[in-house]
Amino acid sequence: MAATITMVPSRRGGARIPAPALVGRAAELACLLDRLEAARGSQGSVVLLVGEAGVGKSRLCQELIGRASESTACLYGAGSPCLPETELGPFVDALRGHLRELTPAAARELLGPDAYGMSRLLPELADLSPAGSSAPISSPDRRRYDLEACLRAVRRLAQRRPLLLVLEDLQWADRGTLELVRYLAAGLHGRPVLLICTYRGDEANAPSAGGTHTARLPDLSLELLRARLADRLDLQPLDRRATAELVGAFFDLERPVSGDFAAAIHRYASGNPFFTEETVKALIESGGIFHEDGTVLRRDLTELTLPPTVRDLVIARLDRLAPEARRVLEALAVAGRRCELGVIARASRLNTEAAASALGEAYRRGFLARDQSGGYGVRHDLVRRALLEPLVRDEQRVLHARLGAAIEAEYAAGDGLAGWHAELAQHYWRAAEPTKAAEHAWPAAIQALSVHAYSEAIPLLRICLAADPAGACRAAILERLGDAYVSVGVLAEAVAAYETLLADARAQGDDVSTGRALRKLAEVAHDKAIQP
Repeated sequence: MAATITMVPSRRGGARIPAPALVGRAAELACLLDRLEAARGSQGSVVLLVGEAGVGKSRLCQELIGRASESTACLYGAGSPCLPETELGPFVDALRGHLRELTPAAARELLGPDAYGMSRLLPELADLSPAGSSAPISSPDRRRYDLEACLRAVRRLAQRRPLLLVLEDLQWADRGTLELVRYLAAGLHGRPVLLICTYRGDEANAPSAGGTHTARLPDLSLELLRARLADRLDLQPLDRRATAELVGAFFDLERPVSGDFAAAIHRYASGNPFFTEETVKALIESGGIFHEDGTVLRRDLTELTLPPTVRDLVIARLDRLAPEARRVLEALAVAGRRCELGVIARASRLNTEAAASALGEAYRRGFLARDQSGGYGVRHDLVRRALLEPLVRDEQRVLHARLGAAIEAEYAAGDGLAGWHAELAQHYWRAAEPTKAAEHAWPAAIQALSVHAYSEAIPLLRICLAADPAGACRAAILERLGDAYVSVGVLAEAVAAYETLLADARAQGDDVSTGRALRKLAEVAHDKAIQP
């Protein structure tokens, strides 16, 4: 009997290539489900989920969240490669997403007297502060208060129902977030909470974009493991059998994928689930796969010459998108974070209807992730990198300028920009608009200093200096910059800032500022002398 050969249709015209089922992770999923069940019995725990980019950490967490019963509260937050020094960024992201689902009264009940104190992290909480909560918190106690307030918020959530808290991409997290993970791990014993922290093991030692981040994720991991406050779960690449199952999940087949085809895919994708998915999607869209008696094959396996990198595969798929879909993806790639429809539309120079349609196409093609609050983001950092590489510097500058203007236009009402100054400073700085960047960098720096986020404040203060301020304004920036460097232990840079402050003061004949600069330099010299 002759073999039946059927071409796999190319999924064009807006048809969706569905995300395949979770495969090859049965043991890991069972482990996390057991931990979740134990948490429901007030036997909370912390799991460090570690693996390379694209190995499936997010997919496993999504599966766990999807299987959590309605009686379990699920909070999700993630670090950002563009905003690595944002104070408590992943936790703030998770809490903000949950608060958006609550009425003001429910949010006030959840946070109680902490609403005012936490408004420094989430400015939108200022309106929820109960009467009589306006007393400021002294600077030396700021960091400890923030950690305790976050812990109290988690405990209040867990009092209502068991809590699953997922903090992803901690390789991009700020120092405060790592301290918070340590704080939560020690303070949630006997609580109905499962805390899952994911990070890329191969990027855990990489310095942050600010260059002053001294906290190390491996140190935290080792500390928690030694103290038995956490367990580590490593995700390994898929084996050949799991790769075949993953490829077969794209099709409705009665028999497994052909061994030769699965072996070729496994060899080229190295068992990385994301690489595998992108490889299969590219082959489907090119029309190069067919069925033979219910088995997936290439027309000629000797012609299976996959592009050498996933970047090439992603770009090949991107080229099949409508121009509008490519535009919104490029804007989101430059943004480096999830954005809402209004910002995306303005930055992409599309009307709202066209932007929504473009986002829909990109989402159906598997390039975007969408959160419950309506935000869109590029699904994977590898896709983001592939989008950015073809853009020349001037194109990226234009997009940064558009994003800055879009955020200002969307959130300018009232105090809506209070939580956006740091991001706006970065966008305008990268748009080569130093004056506008400094306008936002200064309030963001002051806010960061007030919560002892010195690593976040330093690049913002340097942006302020780049705008070439004069007089008292320049002196204030230099002094705070030197103080911030002292606080993070970078004394050479502190000396440079204070010496510049001294030179300016002498040139202006300002004896008061001269004396202050000399005193600062003497303090640094003393600190150097007593260092071991």
